[in-house]
Amino acid sequence: MHEGGNGDERRLPEQTAPSGADHEYLSLERELTVLLRRARASQGEMAREVHPDLESAAYGLLVRLDEHDRLRATELAAYIGVGKATMSRQLRALEDLGLVAREPDPADGRAWLVHLTEEGHRR
Repeated sequence: MHEGGNGDERRLPEQTAPSGADHEYLSLERELTVLLRRARASQGEMAREVHPDLESAAYGLLVRLDEHDRLRATELAAYIGVGKATMSRQLRALEDLGLVAREPDPADGRAWLVHLTEEGHRR
């Protein structure tokens, strides 16, 4: 128990055992946490197989580009769930490794299309 600012005493909520539904939710949450940890580790291993300096987060970009040939950076950012600045940094790193290239979008002169290079496809 503790005193409130006006002198009255309030009881803290008591800890109770989770109900059946709560227990199932917590169990699912634990399983998802393990799955995500394993997926991140696997993604890191696959990224290192492509190139030792490749960030694991950038590996998903290569996979997406392999599936869709050419995409705008904004489409990639929306798919991965990152901002434009993060996407720009990741694409620059992939360009520096020779895995992707950018070309002007013929439909919109202000936009760029990103695609895998021959080296990116090979790896």
